[in-house]
Amino acid sequence: MKYIVNLCFILIIGISTSCQRLAKKQDAVTYTMKDYLEVAEYNRKAEKEFQETGIARYPYVIEISKRNKHLTFIGTRHTREITRQADSIDNAFRRQQPQIALNEGGSVKQIYTSRNEAIQKNGETGQLKYLCDSIGIPMLNGDLNLASEVKALFEKHGRKNVLLYLAHERFLDLYIHSWIDTTAGLEKSYQKEFVDYLQNNGVKLRKEEKQFSYIKQAYQDYFKEPFNIKTIPTEKFYFLHDAGELTRIGRSSKVVRDIGLLKKIEEALESYDRVFVVFGGAHAFVLEPALHQVMEKQKNQ
Repeated sequence: MKYIVNLCFILIIGISTSCQRLAKKQDAVTYTMKDYLEVAEYNRKAEKEFQETGIARYPYVIEISKRNKHLTFIGTRHTREITRQADSIDNAFRRQQPQIALNEGGSVKQIYTSRNEAIQKNGETGQLKYLCDSIGIPMLNGDLNLASEVKALFEKHGRKNVLLYLAHERFLDLYIHSWIDTTAGLEKSYQKEFVDYLQNNGVKLRKEEKQFSYIKQAYQDYFKEPFNIKTIPTEKFYFLHDAGELTRIGRSSKVVRDIGLLKKIEEALESYDRVFVVFGGAHAFVLEPALHQVMEKQKNQ
């Protein structure tokens, strides 16, 4: 199933539960995208194929050329392990010789001394930064600014459940996997790694929302049981599952960010002929029809 997303509606007013919109204004920018719930079925088929043949469908590589414009979009599995995915990213990068790259997850200033160090410290985003530095091209944050994303989610889903979802996706899950510094303990890490992260990116929090007790209460209100970091039902947060409000918030977040990414790709293509993007595999799957639309505009310019 595909749907049409109205850029102006999403960024200013919010998005619908199903993320399906038909543009009403003649001057609105519209993109055709797949439904995020389709990704789960694709992943099931990909896993079955890998078990049977050893051939991996990820990274999900999209390469489109129109006239003198070239776009490569690499959809990855998020991992800090050295896998064949890393070789695929290297090969696509060298093949295209991009002039600019867009990454997921914010600006990266760090300089890495090797590809493997970059991957082990920051996954595919670190690898992309290493590659960009190696040939002296800019790597720009392809994500929508956090304040705009959170504002849209608050307006659609309410503050408490949105903060609970974001706390899991961008703090608790990282803490559990030791992908962030955990030496200070859970509550102090919450202040440093989540509250400061939100506020430093322009998200205005109320006094009570800055306390870890707020998230624990939000968790208990939603799941009807006390918070325990060892028993978090991660499937209830996973955006590719149709498992309630938290998963809907996850899909809303992805669509809002996708629209911002498409706009940044179009802006990059105005100034550069070869653009290289590395984001999560689900984004690539959902955005593929829209990416062809973006490149068709280049053909007609």
